[in-house]
Amino acid sequence: MKLMRLALVALVVVASATTLATGPASAETPSPSPSPSPGPGPPPPYLEASPLRVTSGGAVDVIVRQGGIEGHVDLYAANRVDRVYRVIRSGTMGTGGAAFRVYPDQHKSLYAVSDSGANRGHSNFVDISVTAAVSITADRTAARTYTFAGVVRPVVTGAVVSLFRRDPASGRAILTAQGRTSDNGSYRISRYFTGSGRFQFFTSTAGTDAYDAGTSSFRSTLIY
Repeated sequence: MKLMRLALVALVVVASATTLATGPASAETPSPSPSPSPGPGPPPPYLEASPLRVTSGGAVDVIVRQGGIEGHVDLYAANRVDRVYRVIRSGTMGTGGAAFRVYPDQHKSLYAVSDSGANRGHSNFVDISVTAAVSITADRTAARTYTFAGVVRPVVTGAVVSLFRRDPASGRAILTAQGRTSDNGSYRISRYFTGSGRFQFFTSTAGTDAYDAGTSSFRSTLIY
């Protein structure tokens, strides 16, 4: 019995020694926390233009904004027939944006590029449609003989210009004569009339890829 007690004491001593040697289980090393992802960048510049249709040479107001960000901005424009862009205006955006005024002579496409350090951005595109500008005058050169003259913008050499007379009864436009523009966009149409009276005349030119058809104002002319 005494031997059995001695054996149990020996087992307890060995177990205690083993526990002290190995020590407690080590805790797992924690994984590093992921780096916070960067927040969303600044918004791109946004371009607005008004009106979107003008007569050739008419004014278009352009505003470029970028969410209140300040910095340099370049306004680019290209003829829509070739889309070759170049800088036409430059300025500085305040918190309210940057404002420009342009005078397109034919169909244009616009966009803006801001350069505010890290906030560089490319805006949306805006297309401006242009109608040909046509003027008209009437001069009496002899009895019932008149010369109608004017200018077409944009300048296109050889563009056909049609002279119309408005019928007072029906309001229908009656083709009276035609001419062509010269190198500077001017035209002259001479016409002899068999009758007399006061009539409303106007001229027009057809549209092209560069601009839409344009019509002059009415010219009230007394034929005698």
